[in-house]
Amino acid sequence: MKSHLLAFGFALRFLKDRNSEVGFVGRTALLGLVIGVSVLVIVLSVINGFQKELQSNVLSNLPQAQILFADGLSADDINELGDLSNSGLVALAPFAHRSGLIVAGGRVSGASINGVQVDSYQNVSSIFEHLSKGEGLTLSEHKFAAIIGGRMAKELHIQVGDKITLVLPDQRLGLTGSVFRRKRFTVIDIFDTGTLQDSTHIYISQRDARLLFQEKRAQGLHGRLQDLFDSSLLWPFFSSRFGERVYSISTWFTSSGNLYRAIAVQKTTMFILLFFLVGVAAFNLVSGMVMIVEHRKGDIAILMSMGADSRFLASLFCFIGMLLCFLGAMLGVILGVGVASALPSIYLGLSARFGLNLMSEYFISYLPVDILVNDLILVFLITMLIGLLASVYPAYRASNLFPSKVLAHE
Repeated sequence: MKSHLLAFGFALRFLKDRNSEVGFVGRTALLGLVIGVSVLVIVLSVINGFQKELQSNVLSNLPQAQILFADGLSADDINELGDLSNSGLVALAPFAHRSGLIVAGGRVSGASINGVQVDSYQNVSSIFEHLSKGEGLTLSEHKFAAIIGGRMAKELHIQVGDKITLVLPDQRLGLTGSVFRRKRFTVIDIFDTGTLQDSTHIYISQRDARLLFQEKRAQGLHGRLQDLFDSSLLWPFFSSRFGERVYSISTWFTSSGNLYRAIAVQKTTMFILLFFLVGVAAFNLVSGMVMIVEHRKGDIAILMSMGADSRFLASLFCFIGMLLCFLGAMLGVILGVGVASALPSIYLGLSARFGLNLMSEYFISYLPVDILVNDLILVFLITMLIGLLASVYPAYRASNLFPSKVLAHE
């Protein structure tokens, strides 16, 4: 125990000496470790942010389950559902949906038009929690009223109170020939979730949807799952009640499952690739400590002739490597957490200053960051393990020197 404490004291003394070779090698290796660990923490935090936003934001706005019926769904059908305890769902809401166009001020854009009942739809989607005015909660009380996304409103220069025209691709014969079905609506509210829904989705009441779509029944049900990753009870539940009337059942995993898997795979891949940065810093540590052993053979031989055994020398070089890795991991984690925490603000500032929209192609319009303690602990422990492994070879070389051969050439 005393020999280990003495070796630890020697290691601290060598690292504090700025003029010694050990001090120079230590600073160089420390800088590499700090950069590698901080970059790894930043990248993992950003990927965690995307994963968290996909689960907590995007999947809370989008219905997590969709049940379509071949002949539509009546009010009596909804009442017959009864208890949902064996369905795997916590809430259900009827809906009607069509794809069409929105025309406003001579500008045209594609749109996903959804007919919903606000009272029931709030239980399956959090879209109405992001309203700018709050008038959208009274959607069913207005005739031919619509709620549109913030990104769509910005692109088409639409404000609350403006008139828009919704156009469906269904043709019908008129006095002047074939025309598309269309209807003018008034925008009573705008929602802003920061997701792709803001640029595509429009919500109208089910009453107006029946008139616009010319359909008497709802197309199906949207639901919220009890467990995001378990939809095994959906088919048995609805098949037992509606039989062959059930046309299809799908979940969020059908539309966003590939994205979720891609984020998970990307996190693992980036974790492995970026740890090569830490590995490069560890290689610098190995090569530098081997050079120290070669240049300090005489000092090592003198220590051995004074009674220092191979275990003491091995402990000395292991302590040097572990101390460097400890400092590098700690400083890297602190720097990474600091930069990662500031990234969203930095992104917003740069976007506002230079008019950038770097996130326009992603499913969210902002830069998310989620710093997980488990990831920080894992990065720290693996860095320490790499430091221990990097110290083994220099320690082995130092402990296997023969003092008589070394001092004979001094």
